Amino acid sequence: MSLHPSSSHAAWSTAAVICAIFAAVAVATAVPLSRPAVSPSHILAGEKLYTRDCVSCHGDLGKGDGELAPLLSSLAHEPLHLGAISNRESLDAQGRAAVRRVISSGGERTGHTRMMPAWGHPMKTQEIDDLTDFIMQLPGTPAGMDRSKLAMWLRAAPGDASDGAMVYMHQCAACHGRDGRGDGPVAKRIHERSGITAADLTSPTVVGAHDDRELFVIIAAGGRSSAHSPQMPYWSGYLTPGRVKDVIEYIHRISDTSYRR
Repeated sequence: MSLHPSSSHAAWSTAAVICAIFAAVAVATAVPLSRPAVSPSHILAGEKLYTRDCVSCHGDLGKGDGELAPLLSSLAHEPLHLGAISNRESLDAQGRAAVRRVISSGGERTGHTRMMPAWGHPMKTQEIDDLTDFIMQLPGTPAGMDRSKLAMWLRAAPGDASDGAMVYMHQCAACHGRDGRGDGPVAKRIHERSGITAADLTSPTVVGAHDDRELFVIIAAGGRSSAHSPQMPYWSGYLTPGRVKDVIEYIHRISDTSYRR
């Protein structure tokens, strides 16, 4: 599913986070700081926030290759440097406290771009901490899913197509279309920009080319990690294993295909 929440609020919020962080990093001269250990639960919570609010512009690995990045850059009339958080040296030079301050207080209050909103009001303190921790370790995040994580997802119970329909409408329809034919509004913009076409999920040929394990990995780990479109985000940080399987069952329904191991 090449899809993200695509509201203007999410888009501008996304661009601003990294834009402001990069601007701060660009002028930083501090000695890199050591990174204290962070609880995996906080990293996971931050990953969910990043997937929800940031990945549509900054991309799943923070390289600035999200679907909406070109649009935001053209609106800003200035370089946004959306891939800054994929740079380990830049983040270390800036330091966690400064990165957190930019996210919480916004760009204008921290001497950076005014496009960066202050997240201190909509987000809770712990959420800002979790998002900061996730961003600070993002350059070391490998593409794809490790075996233990994949095993955890694959242990989930079979999905429910009715529940999957609800998830699909909220998370997938913007690219794959209301009916699954690959004609959603975001998909049209992606195609105009890159020539990439969202998959037609009503096609038995398209869906039937993959068994359920493969469908699971494509959705959970993203297109780049499964030799598919890089515009397809990874959803493992936002959807539970059960929800991914719900979506797979719904895809089987609209494509008239059956469960296949």
